[in-house]
Amino acid sequence: MQYLDLFYTAGIIVNLLLFFLCLILILKHTSKSVPCRLLMVTALFTGLDYVWLIMLNWLKQSYGPPLLTWLVWAAARTALLFAWLFINRINQTIFQIKAVSWKVWLTANLFLFLLGGYAFYVEPFLLMDTFHEIKTQNIQSGARFRVVQVSDIHVERMTRREYALIRHVNNLKPDIVVVTGDYPNLSFINDVDTWDQITYIINHFEAPYGVYLINGSNETPERVRKLAKDSHAIALTDQVFHVNWQGGNVVLMGVNDIHFHQPPVDNFRVLSKEVNEDEFVILLHHTPDLAEAAYDQKVDLYLAGHTHGGQIRVPFYGAVFTSSIFAKKYEMGTYLLKNMTLYVNRGVGMEGLDAPRARFLAPPEVVVFDLLGTGQ
Repeated sequence: MQYLDLFYTAGIIVNLLLFFLCLILILKHTSKSVPCRLLMVTALFTGLDYVWLIMLNWLKQSYGPPLLTWLVWAAARTALLFAWLFINRINQTIFQIKAVSWKVWLTANLFLFLLGGYAFYVEPFLLMDTFHEIKTQNIQSGARFRVVQVSDIHVERMTRREYALIRHVNNLKPDIVVVTGDYPNLSFINDVDTWDQITYIINHFEAPYGVYLINGSNETPERVRKLAKDSHAIALTDQVFHVNWQGGNVVLMGVNDIHFHQPPVDNFRVLSKEVNEDEFVILLHHTPDLAEAAYDQKVDLYLAGHTHGGQIRVPFYGAVFTSSIFAKKYEMGTYLLKNMTLYVNRGVGMEGLDAPRARFLAPPEVVVFDLLGTGQ
């Protein structure tokens, strides 16, 4: 892992050195014409965008196809360039305002370059721990039970993010680990090597009272049962499990993601009949879509994922897209619904196919719930 990090850092340094070299050459040898310099600066940054998108794969950070992402980013730069030229022309001809220096355009492009680099190279690896406490009479006074939730790993290949995930989880000293679905990236759903590496990750989580798995939208319940068997975990595919812990009655209820737009309310209601009032019940379902069916049932804590917190968020607005039937209503974080706490995990990985392997204002997370006993 140390060699991988060094290689990664060296790649970034080389890319930045090439950037500044190209910039110096452009400023020294191109025409003094402002439109010419604007075009050259735009072309330079557009080319550099493609270089660092390709380098994500070379450096084994992520494995998304660069072309579509680059075309969208290049189209945005070009559109901004024409808007810049148009506004400057209007200001000069109508309002007699002097054109803004081309150096401002250079600064704007540099800002976009750094913003893209942050979203692709930095934030996806800023794995965070989020801590919460819940007091409950269903656990003996003074006892503590630590639940660590991992969601939406979306493995392509093992990168420094996945190795960091294993370290993060184990350093938290969980009593149990629950994984709320979406193990492979969409581009690697049927890849044998990917599933071997997913098995490696799950098998290296350390929790004395077990690691528990449910399915997400990227895998079937049958695939999760095989993963559990291969990794010595426990699959909760439409099942209720009573944790064998002496400090209180902790029950896990795993409800399958059925891959439809309507949540599996009937399945949930059947399972909810298997729990009692004196038990602390944790509902595990991949999406937050059961929230309004579960809050008036015997559920104390509902752990979900799926939304990625939007993955790329707009300042002051939040998630543009959540893939939930409730849209932005439960996009990420904690929600209190009557006596039930809902937590929507931002997840660890990123969507696949042609979607950009980027995060912005939605860093990956591992969530910790400490259940604190107040009972007899």
